[in-house]
Amino acid sequence: MYETEGTIESIGDTETFGDGHKKRKCILKLGVDTKGRENLVEFEAMFEATESLETYAAGETVIVTWELSGNRGTTRNGDVRVFNNLTLKEIRAVNDERAF
Repeated sequence: MYETEGTIESIGDTETFGDGHKKRKCILKLGVDTKGRENLVEFEAMFEATESLETYAAGETVIVTWELSGNRGTTRNGDVRVFNNLTLKEIRAVNDERAF
């Protein structure tokens, strides 16, 4: 697992799927790149982690613990490619004890 600090850019709505699992996206701003563009990274919270995002808002500086995973898949056009996932495992505000 990895840990990253950033500022919350946005938190999406919770999506619930037919098998009952839930997913919610959280975008963090990690600063700017060498060309001056925002460095935005999207993390996916799964299951109970989706509910922990309720206590956070855009603009807060947080530390996230996350896991990197990926798999091979086929696009609608038939192209085979690798899809990566950054799964949010824990979130806590900087200088705050809130965490799940």
